[in-house]
Amino acid sequence: MVFQADECFTKRFTSSSAGAAPAPRCTPPLLHVLRRLTALTSLCVLLASCGGGGCDPLSFGAVGDGVTDNTTAIQSAINVCAMQGGGTVKLSAAGNNAVYVTGPITLRSHIHLYIDRGVTLQATNDHSRYVPAYINWVYQPHEALISAKGATDVAIAGSGVIDGAGDIPDPNDGGRTWHEVGAAEGAMLRSTRPWVIEFYQCDHVAITGVTIQHQPYWTQALRYSNDVTESGVTINGVGRNSDGVDLVGVSHATLSDLDINVSDDNIAVKSGLVISQSDYYYLKEIGLPQMPTSHVVIRNITAKSGQGISIGSEAANGVHDVTIENVNFTNVLYGFHIKTGRDRGSEIYDIRVNHFTTTGSGYPIAIDSYYATVGPDPRGPAQPITPTTPHVHDITIHDLVGTGTTGQSYIHGLPESCIFDVTLNNMVIESDSLGIDLLHMTGTFTDVTSTPAPQNPPFVVEENVTVTVAGTTPVIPPTPPLSGQVACPLQAMPDAPEADQKPQSGVPWRGRTTRSGAA
Repeated sequence: MVFQADECFTKRFTSSSAGAAPAPRCTPPLLHVLRRLTALTSLCVLLASCGGGGCDPLSFGAVGDGVTDNTTAIQSAINVCAMQGGGTVKLSAAGNNAVYVTGPITLRSHIHLYIDRGVTLQATNDHSRYVPAYINWVYQPHEALISAKGATDVAIAGSGVIDGAGDIPDPNDGGRTWHEVGAAEGAMLRSTRPWVIEFYQCDHVAITGVTIQHQPYWTQALRYSNDVTESGVTINGVGRNSDGVDLVGVSHATLSDLDINVSDDNIAVKSGLVISQSDYYYLKEIGLPQMPTSHVVIRNITAKSGQGISIGSEAANGVHDVTIENVNFTNVLYGFHIKTGRDRGSEIYDIRVNHFTTTGSGYPIAIDSYYATVGPDPRGPAQPITPTTPHVHDITIHDLVGTGTTGQSYIHGLPESCIFDVTLNNMVIESDSLGIDLLHMTGTFTDVTSTPAPQNPPFVVEENVTVTVAGTTPVIPPTPPLSGQVACPLQAMPDAPEADQKPQSGVPWRGRTTRSGAA
């Protein structure tokens, strides 16, 4: 190590002219050397604590007593590990101490946060430590308990618990819990709450083994990221917007072997809302990516509460190439659910559902282009095609069984935008309600058994329906559109888009002969 002579020190001892201004008072060179050595020693100590490929937050002062705020200690461990090229930041029990309270922390590239068995990472209930999160806002620091932006090779793993403190009152916020804070949200106050976990514009993300509970808002917001794997995770949540996993603008994701028990969507596959300068929060939307969610595999999912696996509703940038298989739901409101609307629609296509079982569900199948009730009821006249008109097509459901069903499954398109090419194979739905309702759609049904309450037909066939049947499926007579509606074969539909590109509306789709105008 080479040290330069201290310029101030040198000048002081070379000033000899009588009457010259005295040289400034200087710090002796030896003190400079000592300060530099002290700084280097401190850095070496920090780096040494990361030896063996991992950083121990205990070395930075973390205390798992359920009281001490460990934000600085945990974040320091993360930062130092990142400085040396990455590693595992492991939270372990130290004697009887196994609850680590923390505020928001940020993961870096090549950092794996490991929460050991018996350990709880407990969010602080101090609401002032967070900022509100929302699907259509650009990433903000502190909008989730654990977050990462632009990171690669980043993971959360272990057999421990992550607790979002959604049910713990904050005495400095009127004694309210996050759930009570969320009750004030509306059109002019989109969000007041944070997420538990967020990965934003990240690559190679893994979440494995942990239990996540007591969310303030969504449990996980996985946004605009690529190569996401989640497996062996248990999610328990209650209250408003208690989604288990939300994918937004994500490509190449696999969610497997998850047990999700919540009050809202168990899993939601989204791509965001339209960005408009007229939005009240437009400044928060500037720079937000606009990309579809695609190439998703969801398999081996169980749940005993929640609102099902959903495509949408915020899917203005499209969703395609999604495979859902081996799902077992009990007492979940929806089984498989596509929800979109005239104000948030785009292309939703190439969705495949295989081996899906519901017991005590309200709606084993619900495909709905009028979920966001914008414009006239779909039984009314056709509306003009716009950039946000939903176009849902090529949906395949194979081997679905719904027993103890309390509601009516349905497939509802729009009079200006039918749902095309719904393929149902080997499906059984037993319901205490009405038969499967069909409206503005086309498809092929093979070996489909719908058993509604006594004295009701297996299918309720409304206007503008064309279904080819085979096997044990009863005949479903075609129905024409009503006055002012557009017959499905005559509708202008978007071209099948190139991969990962948002299509334009109002042009012929897949070479169909199309005409404009109502029937």
